[in-house]
Amino acid sequence: MSTTPFEEAYIAASRRCSRSEQCASDLKTKLKAYELSESEWEKLFERLTAENYLDETRYCYAFINDHIRLSKWGKRKIILALRTKGLNPASFQHMLDDIDESEYKKGLMELLKKQHSLNQKKPHMHQKQKLFQFALQRGFEPNLIQQCVNSIIGPTNAFDEELQDF
Repeated sequence: MSTTPFEEAYIAASRRCSRSEQCASDLKTKLKAYELSESEWEKLFERLTAENYLDETRYCYAFINDHIRLSKWGKRKIILALRTKGLNPASFQHMLDDIDESEYKKGLMELLKKQHSLNQKKPHMHQKQKLFQFALQRGFEPNLIQQCVNSIIGPTNAFDEELQDF
């Protein structure tokens, strides 16, 4: 007996969800070869959610934890990535608010110290700018970056004044 494209997509999606947390937009992208109609996609996601394969809150929690601890991303980059995936900010904002600030800052400090050790030969002012730009690209908040950079290199009036305009 032959299975329908819907059933094949369901089997593939449930297997994928069993291995790791997924969100609807990622599943849709990875399973687009099944060429389901929009109503079939909705039905598939409802079924996966009802059977607890798909859970937006659980996905956000895993995504945030992995990207803060393993990838060393800042909150701003995480928010952008989750919004790009079409997730509702209300479903993950409280998770970002609950992050232990001391651990978050410690992670940024470790990242900046490692990066600073690679740029030791550059002039003092240039080092601060490089570190600041590096941390911004990782999605950290400017005021937190400034605190950490100043604790690593020490305050520089010209650099700190430029940041006030940022």
